[in-house]
Amino acid sequence: MQQRHSNLILENIAIRTRLLLYILGAIMVSFLIWGLFERKLYDKDVFTFNEQYEMISFTTNDRAVTGTDGNMEYIPWSAICGEYTLSESGIKYPTKFQAVWNYPDGDFVYFDGMISKVTYGYAE
Repeated sequence: MQQRHSNLILENIAIRTRLLLYILGAIMVSFLIWGLFERKLYDKDVFTFNEQYEMISFTTNDRAVTGTDGNMEYIPWSAICGEYTLSESGIKYPTKFQAVWNYPDGDFVYFDGMISKVTYGYAE
């Protein structure tokens, strides 16, 4: 009886811990979505969301590119997302994605693709 009582207490603690982590995660996501519309993170990174709370771009000045002379240079870099859809598990994700170097003389799109399938690292 004592062992069963201890197991119930541990199970209760585990459930409360998972619930707390879920709530903290939801708060962090809410802060990101509601509080960072076009605000800078660490003076380097900018997330931009549309009215449907979908991330439409991420821009950073913290990515280096190697020039033809072999020297590294920090150039603004952007990820552009769009055309969101729902996965089978109900999670919304972008199907269009671009990776762009934002050079002073013009943007260079070096990846322009479609995301056709998303898988997650867990079994349903």
